[in-house]
Amino acid sequence: MGIRLEQAYDHSELIIQDAVKEEILNPKVSVIIPVYNTEKYLFKCLMSVVQQTLKEIEIIIVNDGSTDNSNKIIKNFADNDSRIKVIKQKNQKQGAARNSGIKAAIGEYIGFIDSDDYIDPDFFEKLYLEASKNDADIACVNILKHKGEYKKYNVKYAKKLRAVEINKKIKLCSDKKGRFFYCMNKIYKTSVLKGNKIFFPENCLHEDVPFAIKVIYFSKRIISLPDIAYHYVQRPDSTCKSKDIREKRGKDRIFVYKEMQNFAYEHSIELPERMNYYRSYWRNPFIKTFVGLYKVKSSLFGLITIPDFIFTVLRNILSIKSISAIRLQIRIFGAKINIAKPHCWFKRIKTPYLEYKKNNINITTLPKATGQIRGIQLANLALLKELDYVCRQNNLQYWLDGGTLLGAIRHRGYIPWDDDIDTGMARPDYEKIIEAFKKSSRNPDIYADYHWNKNAPSHYFIKIKHKKCPYLFVDIFPFDTYGEKLSDTEQIEKTKEIKAIRNKFKKCCEYHNLEKEDVGHILYNTQKNILKKSATEHSDFVWGIDFNHSWKNWFTRYDVLFPLKTIEFEGMIFPCINNPDAYLKRLYGGYMNYPRKIGFGHSMYSNLNKEEKRIIGELINREHK
Repeated sequence: MGIRLEQAYDHSELIIQDAVKEEILNPKVSVIIPVYNTEKYLFKCLMSVVQQTLKEIEIIIVNDGSTDNSNKIIKNFADNDSRIKVIKQKNQKQGAARNSGIKAAIGEYIGFIDSDDYIDPDFFEKLYLEASKNDADIACVNILKHKGEYKKYNVKYAKKLRAVEINKKIKLCSDKKGRFFYCMNKIYKTSVLKGNKIFFPENCLHEDVPFAIKVIYFSKRIISLPDIAYHYVQRPDSTCKSKDIREKRGKDRIFVYKEMQNFAYEHSIELPERMNYYRSYWRNPFIKTFVGLYKVKSSLFGLITIPDFIFTVLRNILSIKSISAIRLQIRIFGAKINIAKPHCWFKRIKTPYLEYKKNNINITTLPKATGQIRGIQLANLALLKELDYVCRQNNLQYWLDGGTLLGAIRHRGYIPWDDDIDTGMARPDYEKIIEAFKKSSRNPDIYADYHWNKNAPSHYFIKIKHKKCPYLFVDIFPFDTYGEKLSDTEQIEKTKEIKAIRNKFKKCCEYHNLEKEDVGHILYNTQKNILKKSATEHSDFVWGIDFNHSWKNWFTRYDVLFPLKTIEFEGMIFPCINNPDAYLKRLYGGYMNYPRKIGFGHSMYSNLNKEEKRIIGELINREHK
């Protein structure tokens, strides 16, 4: 039964001794090997499989339209080993090739080997024995990654482990970075795959992502073994490394992520880090812009060798093209600096509020803003009044929030140097406001819609806008019922987790150049999975991840928000949260004092054209008639 195969230089001949001549009728493991143009690695891969100490296997080689010498190598092996079955098909990517193998498999378990990798001699014997003894649906082993001359473990088990609960099963299957999508270092019970119709997405990269979450969910028990390894060869010419398919890779990641997240939500699976799949592909949002400009990684002008970290520093420095880039680079290297925007350099000293602060003038007695900023304030007030009208007509609740609430308490109107309006809504009413505006708005130019642009692609929240003047808007920030009451310490810890997810979502949006509908879809599912499934009465509220808030605690007690009260703002009465003092202290600390620095309104120095100025004037006159 033993086989010794020696490779001729051109892969065209095989010298074979003691070949397996009889087909295994009841194989214990079906080994599926998709092959596409891997002639440099295929011989070693197949040798490691045919020489397995477990002989009761069937070897299903799926030739996925190879055009190199892979065909010869496959034929020579198949001619001399009766356990080998060859399936030929047009190139349909690895997912379709594996699916063809699953359909043809008759073994008790199924294992997958990539044709550029190889396995330890007792790989399947140990996996099968342990899986059978423990009645496990999945058995998994170490992954030893080979990259050039270097080796490191992507997955390493120090001892035998078992898992039956979904979160523990996911953790057991995860690598050092928290990813659990490897399908090659495992064997799967065939009845689980076929009985639950678990297959790979076809004609798609990263096909193992949705496959992994499904098979982990439907498995009853998973075990791990510490003393054998799957040898993962990271080759420079692999499909996933190709720059020619970068755009397709990005789209496929979005697709498979949606598939995974939808499945997780439908089956109430709490994934520990939902954005993990993207982590290995994220780059600094600044550096990514310049991918492809600096192709020389190991040398400078062909003269000297440069360590990777120094190359990264040089690439960053050479990439600086703007004031914003300088600020970002300084943050990357551990320091902070405040550089004024160019249009503010010569105007900062002209604002009187810096002098008021310097002279310790009572902040509550400061005069109203003047000029353009005051005009924008009053025009935005018209948009707020329209929001108030639409909400009353449709029985929806909103309240003044953030800087607008602070201005109402401290100045009975706008903060003098601020020009926008912040409001909040609970998620159920928030999701109705766009349609409510379509039905009830008295001014056809004032409408509600999701705010999104490619400069800040991870911000996807509703604004009240004016069709003819982009400088006018009212922000609406959604609040979600978290579903549980937390201590102050727990709130901060949970906020850290949510902000980490939010930051990953942000990087994902920036790197993959997502479109608006993709952002909304991913955001919606991610938000749902953060929240507890069963809400408790009067549980905490948490800011939605629709907007990246800077505060360290995103949670608010129910009784801080509700029941709503009213407050004066610019001589009119608007809804206000129940305990604004507690809320503002949490956000701003001593909110009745001058801030550390006095900011500038969003549109304070904008160059308004004549039409925009006319619109602002009309809104002000109409509201003050």
